[in-house]
Amino acid sequence: MAVLCNPKPKVKWHRVGWTSHSIELYADTTDIHPVHRRHHHHSWSFADPSTARGYFHDLPELIPGSNDVDDNILAPHEEYHLNPKAYALAMAGDVEDIATAPQRHIYTYNPLIMFSSHVDGYVTESLRREGHGDAMSQRWKTILPACPTHIIQCWNGNYFDKVPLCELGLRYQVGHLTGEVCPHPWPAWGNHFTIINMNGIHDVTLDFCSCMQRHPFAMQLQGSWLFPATDTEPCTAITTVALEQFQMLTFMGKISAYEYYHLLDNFDAFICVVQEWSFVRQLKRAGVGNDGVWRAAKPGSCAVECLACPCPGVNMPACVDPDSPNAWESTLYIGIDANFYLERFNVSSEEKDPGSSKGLKTSTNESSNLRAHVVTTKLQKVIKEGPIEAEIWQPADQVKMDYGYLTTIRHFAGVPCIVTSYNIACQWSINLEDQIGIYGDIMQSNIPKKVYLVPKFHLPDHIKDCQEKYCMSFHRHVSENDGEAPEHSWAISNGVVASTREMGPGHRRKKLDQHFGDFNWQKNVSQGDTLLRKIKGTVPKASEHEDRFKHFTASLPQSDVAKWTKMVEVWEVDRNKPNLFAQTIASKTEATMRLQLAREDAQDEMARLDGDALHTTSPKGMISQGIQLESSQRRISHLNKELGPHSTDLQRVQVLEKANQLCRSVESWFVVQETHMPMV
Repeated sequence: MAVLCNPKPKVKWHRVGWTSHSIELYADTTDIHPVHRRHHHHSWSFADPSTARGYFHDLPELIPGSNDVDDNILAPHEEYHLNPKAYALAMAGDVEDIATAPQRHIYTYNPLIMFSSHVDGYVTESLRREGHGDAMSQRWKTILPACPTHIIQCWNGNYFDKVPLCELGLRYQVGHLTGEVCPHPWPAWGNHFTIINMNGIHDVTLDFCSCMQRHPFAMQLQGSWLFPATDTEPCTAITTVALEQFQMLTFMGKISAYEYYHLLDNFDAFICVVQEWSFVRQLKRAGVGNDGVWRAAKPGSCAVECLACPCPGVNMPACVDPDSPNAWESTLYIGIDANFYLERFNVSSEEKDPGSSKGLKTSTNESSNLRAHVVTTKLQKVIKEGPIEAEIWQPADQVKMDYGYLTTIRHFAGVPCIVTSYNIACQWSINLEDQIGIYGDIMQSNIPKKVYLVPKFHLPDHIKDCQEKYCMSFHRHVSENDGEAPEHSWAISNGVVASTREMGPGHRRKKLDQHFGDFNWQKNVSQGDTLLRKIKGTVPKASEHEDRFKHFTASLPQSDVAKWTKMVEVWEVDRNKPNLFAQTIASKTEATMRLQLAREDAQDEMARLDGDALHTTSPKGMISQGIQLESSQRRISHLNKELGPHSTDLQRVQVLEKANQLCRSVESWFVVQETHMPMV
């Protein structure tokens, strides 16, 4: 390869254009090969404006970069670049375009997928920058990040107008300490760079460092507190201050990136950088970046764990005897529930938006582990039950719930007991142990004792047997736990439904992981105040209830008390024994009474047809109507109290019409009452 250049040293040259060609070269030779390494090779031509004469000049040798490049991905310009002296010569000369045929894109560029291969470098640079950083220049940390985003106003003759710093001649240099001049600056592509900050979007002129010991361009931006939008030829970056502000506004105000970007008006780059920056910050805070290889992190290693939950070897012994008297202190309580409001539209796919969390926080790695588990389980069920499609797909949702539960309790080997609350624990727990055997050894857990209960709020909807067997109030050491822990965080997650329902699967998991992590963190830091408040309210009440229980027990025959105590102790050990707390007399509700009256009314109606009735409405029907009229009175009284000075005429007339209708119904009921109750 050669370029055409004019040898006259005193002629003033002006750059008029440049082009790049993609060719395949080995890193250690200049021979052209069909397939190996790829790089962008810049070709320049120079000509004297006053004459058409020129001369060819050989290109200098290529200098291989330090980063390895995938064979199937085009390497950025910094991977193989020209000698700095040749670049300086080219920048000082006159450049004219070399006509080249347009090239087709050989792959679809996804910045998030490209980002996953550079995560370790991002985390390392984040740890260095926020750690000791460049200790020799401390002022650089506070002054340099804000310099290119300062807003300068100049008088234009009528008013002060905003003027970008690039128009005033400022060139922002990255890759060097403040005050240092890069001997080989490399301007941003197109000599244009966009920085998104809290105070808006800024167009700057930025120079990278192309010295021999340079870092990749993305790392140079990170060292200047700028997070690039892409690893290849970055032309847009967001300041860490703006990213931190957006994250806090998201946690506290539940705003979406779409709402925030209206202040900045650069959505595509912003949403991409937010995902990458939050993931790097997640790894740094979890200590995963210290190892240098984030892919080796175990599932759940970045999750914010509850400080009060038992963790073997941390806040409890590594192994506790389940039969010891104090084993209940190390009991783990798990709540299972499903938030059907937290839905996602059928947009994007796992291939287009795989995400980078891979189960490191609260969300499971749906694209690999969970789906493989579901598919494997379905195949085993086909072999066991027969190739029936309905039977294959029917238990899929339950299999997913099993996966989430079993993969969670695997991390708590050494806990003596696990108490699990689930809305349908009465059905789900029956065949769970058999299902674990089908899933294989990977789902096994060494938990000596497992207890399954139904949350208190959902228990009244169950039948009588379930209410007695799965009641949390009848189980020892559960105290006032309601079993509804998952629903406590729904007020947090439901606030982001409007934005997460239109996200791809990877972005959605990442966003929910952040909000759940923020909720867990706030819960951890407030546990001291929360526990103190509960202790102040519980201890006096506990003493009061204990005194009342002793007085009540003393009033009963001691022989019966000893008998009942023995029955309770036996039942707590073996739930198949008679339950002393079981309700032997069925309670009667209003609906039960109305059903009984309706049945008796049916019998009276048959008697009336025989000619023995005094009135078309039977006594039982009269009582049922009276109960309904009382309910109508309470309902209309409540509606009347809600009327205020600002109520409309329509609201007032609706209440008045209902009251008039009630009065007529009461008068009719009085006629029936006089027939069946003449003495009233």
